[in-house]
Amino acid sequence: MRQVLFTIPIFGGVKVFGYGAMLVLAFVGSTWLATWRARREKLDPDVILDMAFWIFFIGLVGARLFYCFQYWGRGINSLLDVLQYWKGGMVYYGGVLGGSIAFFVYRHFRPFPLRPYLDAIAPGSCSERSLAASVASSMAAATGTSATYRGPYRFPSLPLPGTTNSPGA
Repeated sequence: MRQVLFTIPIFGGVKVFGYGAMLVLAFVGSTWLATWRARREKLDPDVILDMAFWIFFIGLVGARLFYCFQYWGRGINSLLDVLQYWKGGMVYYGGVLGGSIAFFVYRHFRPFPLRPYLDAIAPGSCSERSLAASVASSMAAATGTSATYRGPYRFPSLPLPGTTNSPGA
């Protein structure tokens, strides 16, 4: 997969990155699946649509903040670096944490029955996570880079079974 899918010729050229496009497609698909399941179970799909925006947005913020905490002093050196999200750097666990916080804060301000809505959301959430993970790993394999674009990944030199190769030789 190419890192930049295409460029929109406005404002000097807006790049559309493959990972971001797949993340948005996963978000739209999982939100559609959750609202479809909510309608099927006679739940209010507007709750899922309203909540999905906040989960997605706060999940992205959480993913970026987790990355910045993890790499503070090693690539992230100032608050300006924290805001430069286009240079890469998001952590999956931070997104899960941010999305979970957004879910429970949303539920606090707009109460809804927990179990039926979790049943509606769960399959879409799993498919979104698996799609994002598979896209990230396929991009890393196809481009020879890590998912955070820190340069080419160098595989360690290990001896093959039955050979006399020594590591680093």
